[in-house]
Formats: sequence, structure tokens, C-alpha cells
Amino acid sequence: EINSNGYGFFMESIFRIHQAGFRCGEIPTNFKDRMAGTSKIPRFEIFRGVKNLLRLFLGRVFSSPVEYVPGKEFPVCCFCQSPFTVVKFRKKIVGDNHVMDFQCTSMEHGSKPLVVQCLVCGLSFSPEGVYDNKLDAIYEEVVDARYIRDQAARQRTFAVAFDRIAPFLSMTPGTMLEIGAYCGFFGREARARGWNYVGVEPSRWSVAYARESLGLDVRCGTLKQNINELSGPYDAIVMWDVLEHLRDPMDLLMDSRCLLKDSGVLFLSTLDIDTW
Repeated sequence: EINSNGYGFFMESIFRIHQAGFRCGEIPTNFKDRMAGTSKIPRFEIFRGVKNLLRLFLGRVFSSPVEYVPGKEFPVCCFCQSPFTVVKFRKKIVGDNHVMDFQCTSMEHGSKPLVVQCLVCGLSFSPEGVYDNKLDAIYEEVVDARYIRDQAARQRTFAVAFDRIAPFLSMTPGTMLEIGAYCGFFGREARARGWNYVGVEPSRWSVAYARESLGLDVRCGTLKQNINELSGPYDAIVMWDVLEHLRDPMDLLMDSRCLLKDSGVLFLSTLDIDTW
């Protein structure tokens, strides 16, 4: 539960111990004034200490008490298997998971699962069991008509994205695979620039739109389900905002590497979990 860095770690530790109902004892030490040298404590640590005090105070006033459960085990990191994990974001679920909540244009951002962070490798993830085993099936059922209505703005976004990756691509258009193609708007941009494009997407509705309305080669399902039918290796693989939706991001990256030429390039975007 402790989120403080630097010297504030001790202050929050004492606060959390007291909050959990433990009795604290103190063993005094004699700390003499420095006779030589300079302090290793940076000046900004003073302001960070004040900030931590304010954060703990506000959390005590406006948040419910932390329940201490003896013997409670925190989840092991799904990447490096470290047992040292801390709560990054508390669970805040409003109702059950519905297909509508998994649309690209969903406004259910206030509803989120428990997210923990590994103290060893830094990966933030939702522990096993937070989402039920029907997660893949939910993505298959997603229908998102609002996404289509906003396609003009989204097409401009993907045009900018292509301009940003263009310096890393070969001068002669080659083969490109998009993982998580959704309705195919990036694929339309790639095709317009001469690339031999193929996409994979779990949403059946999105695949139907990409095929029938845009005439794109988009395969239904996950990369794992389609990997044997894809005619790689590819010159470029792209995945926009895909990794954060997966139980095992590393598995997808390894499969992607198998489909990428040795001289190929992987382009991806994912959210920055540390921004407000």
C-alpha cells in the first residue's frame, strides 16, 4: 500500500502501520550533528515530505480505512514472477462488465479494476482473476457505431501517425501487418500509401466493416488464432493501443517477432500509466 519514494517511505510506513491497528514501539538512537561534509538529502526532499504529509492527511479524511488482512498475499508479477508488488490503483468498478464498456469510444473511464505494480521490473498489471475468462469473448462482441461517425477525425490521426513512422520505413512500400486493426482506418491509410496491408482484429463487427466498407484484408480473431495463416515475414508490424488490453503482452511481442523480417520494424503505442 506504500507509494512514497525517498525518505517519505519511512513516514508513510509508520502511518500505514498505525492505520492497520498495530501498536508501535520506539527505540531511541543518539544522532549527533554533522561535523564535516554535506548532507546527502536534496532540498526538494523537504517539499516532497510536505506533499506526502498532505496526501496522507487527505487520504485519511476522504478515503475509507485500509483493511488489514493477516496473511493476505499480494499477486506475483506476471512478467518477472517477483512477489514484491504494491497497489497502483484501487479497484473502482461500477456495475458488471458489459460489452459496451469495451468499445474504443467507451466513456466508462471512471470504472477500473485493481492495478498493481511490480517493484522489481516496474510492470503495472491487473492480477489474475480480476477479469473473468470471458474477456476474449467480450472483445469479439464489441460494436462501436460512434467510432464510425468520427472517422474523419480518426483518419487524420492515423495520417499523422503514418507520417511519424515513415522515416523508419523503407522507401519502397512492402508488407505490413496491423494487430488490433479495429475498423481498418489505419489500414486504409497504409493502402493509400502503397503498402500491402493485412490486419487482425477480434471484434467481428469491426472486421465486417473493414472488409465490406473499406475492402481491406482483415482477419477475425487474435494474432495467436491467425498466426499460422498469415503469410509473413512482414516489413512492418503496427499495434496502436493494444498491449494494455492483453493478459500476456510478452507473448504477443514474441509472436510478432516471429512474423517480422530481420530488417523489419515494430511500431506500437500504449498508454502512460503515470500521467493524470
